[in-house]
Amino acid sequence: MLYAARYIIEAPTRREELAHQRALAEKLLAYAQSRLPPGGRTSVQLIAAEGKEGFYEKLGFRKMPGGGCGFALRRVLHGHPAE
Repeated sequence: MLYAARYIIEAPTRREELAHQRALAEKLLAYAQSRLPPGGRTSVQLIAAEGKEGFYEKLGFRKMPGGGCGFALRRVLHGHPAE
C-alpha cells in the first residue's frame, strides 16, 4: 500500500508548478505500476480540490460519484499479463 498525503509544489510560474505536479503524479503512478505482480491490478484514488479535477483526468483518472469537498477520482492500474 502506498499513501501520499497532501503535497504542495511551489515554482516560479504556474506553468512550471503544473509541470512539476504532473511529473510527481506520473512518478507515483509508475512506482505503483512497477509494484504490481503479473496479472495484478490496483486502484489509485485521490480527492482533487474543487475545480481541479481536469488536471487528474488528463492523467487517466475518472470522476467517482460524490462531491462536497472536491471530487474523488480513480484510476485502475493493471500489471503486465501473466506469462
